[in-house]
Amino acid sequence: MKNEMKNQIRPMPLLAWLLCAGASFMLSPAFAQISYNQEAVFQGDQIPDPDLPWWEVHDWYGSAIDIDGDTAVVGAKSEAMGTGAVYIYVRDGADWSRQAKIVSTDFGVVRFGRSVAISGDTVIVGEIDGSDYQGSGSAYIYVRNGTTWSQQARLDGFTVEMRNPFMDGFGMYVDIDGDTAIVTAWHDDDLKQPPDIGGNTGALHVFVRNGTTWTKQAKLYPDDIEGNQHFGRGIALEGDTLLVSSLADFNEQGERVGSAYVFVRENGNWIQRDKLEPSDGEWGDKFGLEMSINRDTFLIAASGVYSNNIRTGSAYVFERDGCTISEVAKFVPSDGIGNHLFGIDVFVSGDIAVIGASNDNDFGNQSGAVYVYKRDAGGWSGAGKIYPDDIAAQYRFGYSTTVNNDTLVVGSLLDLYGKVYMFDLGEGNVHAAPQTQICFDGCHP
Repeated sequence: MKNEMKNQIRPMPLLAWLLCAGASFMLSPAFAQISYNQEAVFQGDQIPDPDLPWWEVHDWYGSAIDIDGDTAVVGAKSEAMGTGAVYIYVRDGADWSRQAKIVSTDFGVVRFGRSVAISGDTVIVGEIDGSDYQGSGSAYIYVRNGTTWSQQARLDGFTVEMRNPFMDGFGMYVDIDGDTAIVTAWHDDDLKQPPDIGGNTGALHVFVRNGTTWTKQAKLYPDDIEGNQHFGRGIALEGDTLLVSSLADFNEQGERVGSAYVFVRENGNWIQRDKLEPSDGEWGDKFGLEMSINRDTFLIAASGVYSNNIRTGSAYVFERDGCTISEVAKFVPSDGIGNHLFGIDVFVSGDIAVIGASNDNDFGNQSGAVYVYKRDAGGWSGAGKIYPDDIAAQYRFGYSTTVNNDTLVVGSLLDLYGKVYMFDLGEGNVHAAPQTQICFDGCHP
C-alpha cells in the first residue's frame, strides 16, 4: 500500500541557533511539512461502534510500537475489554502485511501490550494490572520460527522475588536487545525495608537468555536512590548500555526536574557510568519521560519544559565520546503552543531523530504531528514535520514513534481506538551498530 504524502510545504526560514550552556545548542526552527512515502496504515480488529459502551471501544491500538528490520510490533492494551493484544506486521519489498496476532490465555492478564519491543525474531510484551501505573504485572517473551510465534517465557514479580509484587508496577515498560531483556518496576518498594530509603524508589530488572532459558542477571538501582524517585519510568537498552530515568528526581537546586542514569555491562556486571541531567533544568520538566539510544547517541524527552513562558516540551541529545557523555543539543518546537505534548515519545536511529507531539493542532485540535531532526557534520538541525495522508482533528498522531534505518512507524490514538502508519524516509539513514564492551579501566568510578 503506497500512498505518496501530499506536499503542503510552508516556507521555512533559516534555522535559529541559540547557544545554551557549554557545547549544547537549542534548535527551534520554524517547521514546514515534509513529504515521505506513506507505505501502509493499519488498525486493530476492534473497530469502533458508536452503539457500544466506551470500554468496548477504546482499544489503545498503537499506543506501544517498535520495529526491527522488516518486522513491526504493535500493542493494543485495552482490546477485548482491557485484556489486550499484540499485532505483528512484516514487510516484503514495500508491501506490509499482518503476520500474527498474539493474545495471552493466562488467567487474570490485563492490559497485555501495555509496552512492546522487538529484537530480531524475539518480542517482549509487558502487561500490568491495577491502575496501569502500579500493580502486579508480567513480561512475556515470544520467538518466531518461520512465520509462527510462540511463547518462550513469562517473567513476573514472583519470578524475581520482589517483596511486594502486587504494587510495584512490574511490566509497565520493557525493552530487548539480542539475548538481554529489561523490565521496569518503577514503583518498587523493596528499599522501604532496611535501610528504609522510602517507598516508590523504583527498580530495573535485567534478564539474559541462554539457549531458550531466561534468568535474572541483575536488579538495578542508582547510587543516589531515594524514596518516590520512580526509577525506571523511562528505559532504553542497546548492546551493553542501559539508559534509565528517574522522572521525579531532584537536581542540586532542589527542583524536581528528572534525571537519566547510564549503566554499562562489563563481564556480566552492570556498572553505573553516569548521571545525565539537562543543563537548564527546572521544576516539572519531566526529563526522562521517554528515551532512546543508538550507539553513542542518547535522546531524552522532557515534555514539561517551558519556552518563553509556554509549556512547549523539549528533547535533549547527549553524545558519548569514549568515557565522556555530553549534552550537545536541545530540540524545542518554535511553532509549539502550550501542551502540544512535544516529547510524548522520541526515537533516534543513525542520524535521524523523531519527536512525537500528539496534541499538535495544525489540522485541528489534537491532530498531532511528528518532528524530524537530522544530523550532519555540522550537528543537528530540524528537517520538518510529518502528518499522515488522512490527518484530522483528534487523531493524536505521534503518540508513539519508532524508527529503524529509513523506516518510521507512528501510532495515532484516534479517540483511543488507534491506527499505525508506516513511512519510508528515503534518506539513506543507517541504524548504527550497538556499542559493546565500551568501558574499560579508567572509564568508570
